[in-house]
Amino acid sequence: MEFSGKLISTLAGNSSWTADITVNIDDCTNSGTAGGFCCNGDGVLNATSGSGASASVLSLSVTGPICVDPFAQASSLESNYSVLGATSSGKFANAAGTGQFNIYSDSSGNSYLAVLGEIQLAP
Repeated sequence: MEFSGKLISTLAGNSSWTADITVNIDDCTNSGTAGGFCCNGDGVLNATSGSGASASVLSLSVTGPICVDPFAQASSLESNYSVLGATSSGKFANAAGTGQFNIYSDSSGNSYLAVLGEIQLAP
């Protein structure tokens, strides 16, 4: 499952982001609504600021439940994250931090990202 969008952030500036999430379908539960379910998922979210050789990439390891609600015609991921400082680059190289975020994707293909946590940049 892939999510993507534009990011407006005081840390990253105007950026783009992509999240490639593996849905573990052998670990799903019924959400209580007909056709609704939640599964565990994990993957990497990359936020890219700038372009070309001067681009900075902030990589986050993510894990958490992915839920599908057929009535809202939407899916969501509520996840914990850990900064991957070794695979981040540019101004984010060797960054550290943890937190939580939510991704919501509607039936039109729009994705929304909300992040809470702390990210420390290396000097």
